[in-house]
Amino acid sequence: MSQSTKREVLAKWRRAYARAGRIYKGQLLDQAVALLGYHRKAAIRALRAGPLAQRAPCPPGAG
Repeated sequence: MSQSTKREVLAKWRRAYARAGRIYKGQLLDQAVALLGYHRKAAIRALRAGPLAQRAPCPPGAG
């Protein structure tokens, strides 16, 4: 799965996770572990985090 697809899936799941109850949050975590290959704690962090900021491209010769 590409990084852009992971970002899209996580953005959708973040909104659902924020509104979900305890049982549904567990189901979302199970899906994230199975689909994205995250450890459970990493999935929790990813779903609780805000949207990731877009990085500016590095100028040529900067490293």
